[in-house]
Amino acid sequence: MIAQIKVVIDADGNVVMEGIGFKGTACDKAMAALESALGIQTKRVNKPEYNSTAEVKTGQYVGGNNPYPKGRW
Repeated sequence: MIAQIKVVIDADGNVVMEGIGFKGTACDKAMAALESALGIQTKRVNKPEYNSTAEVKTGQYVGGNNPYPKGRW
């Protein structure tokens, strides 16, 4: 799922933002950037996904012919 932020502005100008598809603190960073751009501050309520970690892929190559030239890995 692609991470996205749903923004709802009601008739009184109140703003509600919901992070969808984020894991961990990535949502905080995205929300902070959007709040800054809009010049607003919203109340934060963390979902259960907040406590999960994002998948990080790493790799290691051992051998003579490295398929990943220096600087490309």
